[in-house]
Amino acid sequence: MIKKLFILFLILFSVSVIADTAPTNKLYQVNLIVFSHITSDALHSENWPNQLLTPDLRGSINLFTQSTVGSYQLLPEKQSGLSKELNQLKGNSDYHILLARSWVQPMPSLKYAKWIQIYAGQPYDKAGQPMNDHTPLQIAENQENAAFPDMLQEKPAYWELNGKIKVGFQTFYQAYLQLYLTEPESIIGGPANSDTIGNFQTIPLQTFYLQENRHTRLNDVNYIDHPLFCAIINITPYYKTEPPATSSPIFELQN
Repeated sequence: MIKKLFILFLILFSVSVIADTAPTNKLYQVNLIVFSHITSDALHSENWPNQLLTPDLRGSINLFTQSTVGSYQLLPEKQSGLSKELNQLKGNSDYHILLARSWVQPMPSLKYAKWIQIYAGQPYDKAGQPMNDHTPLQIAENQENAAFPDMLQEKPAYWELNGKIKVGFQTFYQAYLQLYLTEPESIIGGPANSDTIGNFQTIPLQTFYLQENRHTRLNDVNYIDHPLFCAIINITPYYKTEPPATSSPIFELQN
């Protein structure tokens, strides 16, 4: 009897392991929204370091400048996901949508997953001044143009939203995010804010950092929160012949 129970346990355990293993030959759709919610209460909720940071993007891929990199592919607007959440955010003036993007990728071990660069919102030059005539889409188009150096003499030094994300499988589906929100000191108070600590910055920008390694299941909607901004992410199976029909744009740009 004990032997039979042991064999049954092994069978059930094997089935469970197989069910929780991401097939390496399948593709998955990753849906990501990032939005800010800067309020006086949030700014005074912690002692924020007075710092200006940029992400380490070495080894990351850019799905703006190349819509397909290996098995990673940026999806068009009609195939973007999280449309319900996006529409709810649009209906609330307290939230500023920085990015809404969907892409297709394999699901390797998190160790071997590719970092994907994330950047959106307001670009700034090296002096911290807004570059209102530059958007992620324009820069992506210019980078593919042979006349790029003449069309865009100066690339943005900072983005309102910058960072990277990688999604893989390691016992669970995992999303590892490193996101940087950079805002003008005129909006957030800067060094004059009594809750801000650190050295005075000569460039009038301040960065807030969000890092998270989130375990998730397929189709779950995950909210990765920071007092000043938030990421919403979910992973779904990718159906090439019957893509999910939504009205979510690939990204939102600041007016």
